[in-house]
Amino acid sequence: MKLIDTVFTMLSEQYLKELKNIIQEAEELQLQPSSEEYLEKIGKMFGKGYARWLILRMKDKSLKEEDIYKYMNFFKYFEQGRKLGYFTYNDILKYKNPEQFNREATAAHEKLIGFQGEELEDNEKNLVSPQQIQTLENVGIKFLGLTPDGYQCFKVPMGVQGNEKAFTAYKNILAQCQGRDKGAKISICTMADMGTFDSYLKDDDFYVFFNMKDPKSPYQFHYASDQFMDKNDTPVA
Repeated sequence: MKLIDTVFTMLSEQYLKELKNIIQEAEELQLQPSSEEYLEKIGKMFGKGYARWLILRMKDKSLKEEDIYKYMNFFKYFEQGRKLGYFTYNDILKYKNPEQFNREATAAHEKLIGFQGEELEDNEKNLVSPQQIQTLENVGIKFLGLTPDGYQCFKVPMGVQGNEKAFTAYKNILAQCQGRDKGAKISICTMADMGTFDSYLKDDDFYVFFNMKDPKSPYQFHYASDQFMDKNDTPVA
């Protein structure tokens, strides 16, 4: 799938509406706001079926609400490991027992480390770290998840317009690119100047897709101006 196709899938209003409906179905569980946020992130990152599975398991009391956060990693291992035959089932909905799934996910993680080794470590170096994600979240820039093709997606909302701390974190963290230490530059205007950053946010949120393994990363998508640009400020087809 092309990155541009992934973008429109992740940001589709219909998809987000369906995901919200799934979470609202669990009203009787009286989930904490943080738990609903995790469910939404998981649904965006891995698919609606994963969020539904967690809700079903909480409804039958085989899964505790406080354990939801663990599945951000478990589902990542599942997506990677099921292609290699590390799981009993390829469909998450076939697992009725979270304990079985958790055991298989943990075992798959160990196998993946052995199988991929340095490749996994190198990939982590190309992504925004958990600490940096938290820094962005603290100033209002939201991490929406990982696309199927390995790009981290961040939402820069209109609400951070005029926020110098938000712009500084955005510039220092998301304006990284492959070869930056050797003189490579980024031409995305919102990353160079706070005035431009603010002017874009007057009209709409914008989104950044990040993975330094791609020499054209980061990418910026701004719906209001119909712009989807790579780091060289070149339109993505």
